[in-house]
Amino acid sequence: MARIPGWLFLIVGLGVVIYSSIIQSSAQADVSLQLFYYIGIIFICWGIIKMIFRAAKDHREKSPLKKVEMMRKAHILQQRHQKPHVPAGTFCPRCGRRQPDSHGRFCRVCGYRIR
Repeated sequence: MARIPGWLFLIVGLGVVIYSSIIQSSAQADVSLQLFYYIGIIFICWGIIKMIFRAAKDHREKSPLKKVEMMRKAHILQQRHQKPHVPAGTFCPRCGRRQPDSHGRFCRVCGYRIR
């Protein structure tokens, strides 16, 4: 279900206030539309409040801290999907010899599995 934007409340409230004022001030003075006038005022206030809170929410979402947080989360997700990095010059845990190829799975000297 879609949310009703604040500007729509503002326009409807203005319409109700203006229309009830016109009818109240016309020749039909015996018709009391004060209830509609106040309902229109409430709609105007509600629309202004919604627009202010929406602007504050948009400002918070565009803040630099929010961008840094989003970049940090993206970096963490990226790291989860990458293969673990084995630095060049890995040493064999069995014989202690340095391995020139960082992509190898086995020691070139003794054959022990490195990864």
